[in-house]
Amino acid sequence: MKINELAKLYDITAHTLRYYEKLGLITPDYDENGYRNYSYEHIEQLNTIRDLRYFDVSITEIADYLKQKEISKTKELLAFEIEALHQLISDSQKKIELLIERVQLIEEAESIDYQEVLLVQQPKRLILKASTVATDEQIDFTLKELHKKYEPLLSTNNQNLFGSIIHLEEDPFTYQVFYFCPDLTIKNEDAEILPAGNYLSYSFKGDYEQRKKGIATIMNYLTTHSLHRASPFYESYLIDFHETNKPEEYVTRLEILVES
Repeated sequence: MKINELAKLYDITAHTLRYYEKLGLITPDYDENGYRNYSYEHIEQLNTIRDLRYFDVSITEIADYLKQKEISKTKELLAFEIEALHQLISDSQKKIELLIERVQLIEEAESIDYQEVLLVQQPKRLILKASTVATDEQIDFTLKELHKKYEPLLSTNNQNLFGSIIHLEEDPFTYQVFYFCPDLTIKNEDAEILPAGNYLSYSFKGDYEQRKKGIATIMNYLTTHSLHRASPFYESYLIDFHETNKPEEYVTRLEILVES
């Protein structure tokens, strides 16, 4: 069988067959005119390559297998691929759960009573925060740096909820960005536990110019209800440019821990 006939039979290109030959996976015979000829033995090898590539077995592994093909080696290879697929399913399930959580967060953000101060009981939460402060213009870059630093602990497509600690003493305000992380056992210089307790929460929809009004509203609520601020202001970006190009659709939450 000629190379073009074999390529057509397997819906691959002649270039692919020549590549397999270069790697030593299939070594065809050559006729007196220098044309490649493929026998039934080569077809059997190509069947094996096709089946293993279907399960994403690497070319290197296939080459090794073809040299040592026997029952024990076949069982070993299949067991390895089964385990790899189970791991892929597990990893995919985790990604699905992250995406579902993000959808739920967006839906919750859309249903918030905006510009109202709420007293909310929050559980213990862990944040991973940047060691430096940033201006408004630097927030996105600093968040990217922080995400890069903790990539193994955070989702690659930035599904973790993030925000910043607002430094009110600066004019204009500066921000210490953070990511919420579900693993409460992490202990390092950037990890901080937000204690469980009562938090005053104020959410607004639209651009960040409403931030100062939200802070002032919370501070006034503290005074009128004889409460004391027990934490800095935490600002969480529930919906931002990751979800929409329209600033009027942004949803931001301000919160502080309070004591009587």
